[in-house]
Amino acid sequence: MRAKVLVGWAAAAGLALGLGAGGAALAGGGDEMVYITNSDADTVSVIDRRSRKVVRTFPVGDYPHHMILSLDRKFLYVGNTHDDNLTVVDLATHRPVRVILNVFDPYNFFFDPSRRFMVTTATRKGFIEVYAAETFKKLHRIVTGDEPNHFAFNGAGTRLFVTNEKSATVSVIDTGRWKLEKQITVGRRPVDIHLGPGKKKIFVALYGEGKVAVVDPETLEVKEKFVTGAGAHGLALPPDGEVLFVSNRNADTISVVEPGSQKILKQIRVPGGPDMMSVTPDGSELWVTSRYRNYILVVDARAFKVLQRIVTGAAPHGVTFSWGKGHH
Repeated sequence: MRAKVLVGWAAAAGLALGLGAGGAALAGGGDEMVYITNSDADTVSVIDRRSRKVVRTFPVGDYPHHMILSLDRKFLYVGNTHDDNLTVVDLATHRPVRVILNVFDPYNFFFDPSRRFMVTTATRKGFIEVYAAETFKKLHRIVTGDEPNHFAFNGAGTRLFVTNEKSATVSVIDTGRWKLEKQITVGRRPVDIHLGPGKKKIFVALYGEGKVAVVDPETLEVKEKFVTGAGAHGLALPPDGEVLFVSNRNADTISVVEPGSQKILKQIRVPGGPDMMSVTPDGSELWVTSRYRNYILVVDARAFKVLQRIVTGAAPHGVTFSWGKGHH
């Protein structure tokens, strides 16, 4: 039976999928759980941050990638790209409870700074879609470029920047009118994108060049590029903004970068194709998915060393925290 059918059936019947060790239910409220999408397994793993153990794995839809917390921070939405829907997970019980249908190809999605809109990237079709955040009513469709996947807003939330991996561009969207403003040519295979500290730079990981491009969010110009490693892919910034982490998927490294000077402070050796990353809200840990293996890594975000490897499922991709800000 397909994962999406299992989830829908369980939600309709009022049943819960997955139990903790020994079949016991997990306690909700006040805990710290880390969610990992296993893209090739069509599952989500739930990891207790304190014990660093997988306490539950449950099926979702076809080919899940990214996740976000709901506006009220009571639920987690998991994007099932090939099923065109979202699995809704209750953060109090860490169990899937229902499915939101008709969200087209939700590879990546996030709420805008005003919290009035949810934006999704339809990677297979070359456009983004804008939904009402409260109702999930579709409002706009904007053509970007080939394989749009990651995005970032400027500091004011007036512009949305979308990477188009196969077009070598970043689309600039005017969020007041939800219209395409400009296409910026940044380099081969742009993937992740992140607003820098001080909101005066936007960093774009260039998978095809092993570099990171620096874009001025006001002039919309590429100011420079700097080398990190083969397959530069994911970006993460701790709360204090003192360093920028860059995962180099084909080099098996994570670059620690000083955001102001773009100087490489350290290369952390990590196996398995480091992919997406997220820093815990307290800034102490960097959680990294290993796309070519079936595990994730916990890295000390201050000492820059690997602390632990945790086995999850096939092709882990997204990582999100239940207890605070975290997306990827």
